[in-house]
Amino acid sequence: MARLPGRWPWPAARITKQIKPGYITLMHVSCIGSADALPRIFDHLDKIGARVVPVSELLLSYPPKPKVGAPVKPRITAQARPD
Repeated sequence: MARLPGRWPWPAARITKQIKPGYITLMHVSCIGSADALPRIFDHLDKIGARVVPVSELLLSYPPKPKVGAPVKPRITAQARPD
């Protein structure tokens, strides 16, 4: 089967080749091919020890904003990768 956009092998291969623990991947499952790729992507993430969480959980996991005037300590959680 050819790896073309719209067919499950294409999005599955694209994501599983690039993703590593700590990366954030946002998927818009707008076609059946993307939806069909999800089980393969989730299997791969399990194998590499990554944890899948909804965006809401990720956003709520950050500590609250510091009080005004409090020193701000930089926090690096992920590294951007060049495209």
